[in-house]
Amino acid sequence: MILLTKNTFNVVYLSLEEKMINTSNYFLLALVNDMTKEQYTAVLRNRQAATERLSRVSIKLITIGNPIGTNGEFKLVNNGYYSYKVYEQTSSNNLDTTDVSVIKLLEEGKANIKGTEEVEYTEHTDTTNTTNYLYVPTAPTPSAWQPTDESSVVAWYQKDTGITHSSGAVSEWADSANSYDMVQADTNEQPTYAGSSITFDGVNDSLQTTSQISLAGAFSIGIKLYPSTYGNTFLGDNTDNNELFKFTNGSTIRFRADSVNVDLSLDSGTFGDDYIVITRDSSNDLYLWVNGVIQTGTGSSSSVSDIDAIGIRNSDQNSFNGNITEIQIFSSESTALTNNINSRLSTL
Repeated sequence: MILLTKNTFNVVYLSLEEKMINTSNYFLLALVNDMTKEQYTAVLRNRQAATERLSRVSIKLITIGNPIGTNGEFKLVNNGYYSYKVYEQTSSNNLDTTDVSVIKLLEEGKANIKGTEEVEYTEHTDTTNTTNYLYVPTAPTPSAWQPTDESSVVAWYQKDTGITHSSGAVSEWADSANSYDMVQADTNEQPTYAGSSITFDGVNDSLQTTSQISLAGAFSIGIKLYPSTYGNTFLGDNTDNNELFKFTNGSTIRFRADSVNVDLSLDSGTFGDDYIVITRDSSNDLYLWVNGVIQTGTGSSSSVSDIDAIGIRNSDQNSFNGNITEIQIFSSESTALTNNINSRLSTL
């Protein structure tokens, strides 16, 4: 049996050399689908004598466009099993197995043709108790989007991933995208990991990185969290002053960079067990999404945002009180990216 793959040139070795009448002649290949009985033909090109018995030929199977049958190309839609026959002929362009230019049959056998999709076999039984099999190509299931699919991903503190803890006390939350790992060596300031979230006590718990994240221009930040109280920082800089993202109250998030404040408020209600996306576009306009819904309040700031801590700001102030499940940080903004962030966070 020969194995052929679609949309590429397949190099195949066939037992043709010793059977040929004249080595200047041509090969006509006929493929017949086992199920549909449709026949496809092409003249094989690039024949080389590999041994005294074997010939090396090229076969290309295409799924779109028009095949050049006189150049070893077939257009095949269906995957599955085929019967094949190779004929010797004097013509360089004949595609008919009954043509007078066909001299004789040289080889026959089975071929398995595969694409990039899997083949699913469905059994069907007719009323005469005769069992047949239908080959149904099934499109592959697309993989779910992840932050690392984006070239602009800066940091990804992933749910239940990269968390180092001792009896729940977290000493590290590793960055799944780059190397902005958040750590805490002081056991008195380590948050607690339980139930897929990291809990900060609102007193002094925090995680910090020695490599500062700086966001100049457009950015997108997605976070899944549940504040227990308000007036606390969930992302900040514990090295420089006036760099933070915090809940100023139950309905407002403050973005501060270089001492410039922008308040983004809910249209209604208060923050709770939510997933939140904050974006800044190329015009420096800031927007807030809560649970996939954009809020009407906006703001503007061109200041560079610096981040080196989760759950605290300089100097060791406004410790976050509540749970954080995941954080995503990107140095870009787009509708597609925002949709992807919201879609992932909604499943956590």
